[in-house]
Formats: sequence, C-alpha cells, structure tokens
Amino acid sequence: MSTDCHSSQEQDEPEANVFFHAKDLYLEQPFVDPPSLTIKKQPDTTSFRPELTSLLSSLSGDGVLVMLPTENEDKAEVLKGVVPSGFDARFEVVKSKSDVGEQPYNRAGIQGAMNRIKNALEIFVTDSSPLGSAQAFCQLHNIGRILVMAIENYITGTDISYEGDLNPDLLDLIPVDDSDAIVSEKGWTLDSPVDFGFACLYDTSRDMVFTAHSRGVRIPFVKTESGDIDFVAYAKSKGYIDGNRNHGAQTVGKAIKALVRPAQGRNYSISANWHGDVTGWIVTRYDLLKEAVAKVQDEAIKAGVFQANQTA
Repeated sequence: MSTDCHSSQEQDEPEANVFFHAKDLYLEQPFVDPPSLTIKKQPDTTSFRPELTSLLSSLSGDGVLVMLPTENEDKAEVLKGVVPSGFDARFEVVKSKSDVGEQPYNRAGIQGAMNRIKNALEIFVTDSSPLGSAQAFCQLHNIGRILVMAIENYITGTDISYEGDLNPDLLDLIPVDDSDAIVSEKGWTLDSPVDFGFACLYDTSRDMVFTAHSRGVRIPFVKTESGDIDFVAYAKSKGYIDGNRNHGAQTVGKAIKALVRPAQGRNYSISANWHGDVTGWIVTRYDLLKEAVAKVQDEAIKAGVFQANQTA
C-alpha cells in the first residue's frame, strides 16, 4: 500500500461547505488496464526547426541534457526517474504549457505532453529560457545530446450529453479558473471516465519518441438520494478553451476538492491526488505517473538511448 502522497507542496485546506467525504470515493474495482495505443505522433518542431538543427549540429560534448518542462518539484522528481541509476545526466527545468486547458480529455492528454516538449524546446533553442543562450549553455556544460521528458494525466471516455440538472448549490462551490472559457449551453460528460498517467521522452538527436501509459483509475460517482454526482459533468460545466471540449477549463480534481472533504489523518491534496481515496491508498497519482515513466525508461534502454558517449 502506498503512503507516498507527495504532500510537501500540495495540501488542501479543509472546506467549510463540502457535501461528501473521501470515503464516498472508494471503489472496490478502481483499476483499468493501460490502453493499447500505438503512438506515432512526435512534437511539432517545424516553427523552430532551423534553430534546433543548428544547435544539434554544434553539439560535441559527452554530456546529456534532460529537460523537464514543469516547475512542480514533485513532478520534476518523477520525470527524473526516466534516467537509469548510474547514468550521468544534467537536469534542467524549462517551464512550458500544455496548450490543452487545465483538464485534458481523450487524445488531448497525449497532445498536451507533446506540446510541453515542443514548447520547452522552442523556448530553449530560441534563447528565451532562463538558461540563456542554448549554444553557450551546451558548450559550457559539455552537452552532446538533448532529451526532453514530459508527463500528463488525462481522462478518457466517450463524450456524451449529460441528462439531468446539475445541483446549483454544488456548482457554486466549484471555481472558474479561466474567465475566457466557453461554457456550452448543453451539458456534457463522459461515459465510464478513467484517468491515466502518460509519459513521453523525446530524443532530439534521433528524432525519436518513447511513450507509455500507466494503469487507469476510474472516476467514481457519488450516490445520493437525488441521483449520482457526476464529477466530470460538474468540471465540464465550467467550460473549455480553444473551441475544443477535450480542453477542459477546470479539472475534475478541483470539482472533487470543492465537494469532498479529504480523509482525516492524511496530509495530501485531494484535488491532485483523489486517486488514493478511490483505490484505498493502494496507489497515488504519482505512483501511476512513475509506472508510465518506468515503462518509457525500459523502452529507451532497449533502444540504446542511455548508452554512454552515444552519438546520433
């Protein structure tokens, strides 16, 4: 049973008006097998391909730079896990956006990870990152290869119309984080929603991508006398961005946080780690992300990505 809640920076304050309790989220069969997807997609580097090509052609050192497109320290530690023990690599954080909203659904999750890689690379190679000149940085630190690693949680399910009325008292408790979000007049939800962890490693020298999914965790419905509480429907009611219903403006986790009191005696953020409550703390969100990262590491090792002094 996992006790790793990654709570040092993510912890919820108790909500005064919550309607439900963490025990209401528990499912006896919470897990779903990873999706069997063949992902051929790669980060789109077209807009900065000349700069990237120029930088890569200038690299001559033995060092390996691993870029981490996140400022979340817990996620950064998970991302670092892609590098095998004993392999010498330099890790650098280059914050970048997913461009798929706060809550990605379906293929938007995979796209979000690709976007983080693409955006981080563009920021770096165009000398727009806090690291300064990419070429000077690589020369200073003897960099010969550049890898970029991203992770993303996303929710899958068939998009269906929501039949019924959402409780206005519950709706008022869920914040609106994006004032530009488009709110549909028609209610939407997902059939059989499942949250997966997704990991993606991009080897710029080889122009190769390694991807993997974790097991999925089902999103529960809380039963009440007036009907089931559909957290996805409540999250989707807060709108979406870019005209795409798969780019949710509010996370399902924040909908859960607004309506569910966290378990007593556990120091964690229910908005980020409701997975623990659903699974009876068999796993946490970060355990699932680590599963996906470990699979990516295995594939990258087989492909020789982590061989010392490798050249393209």
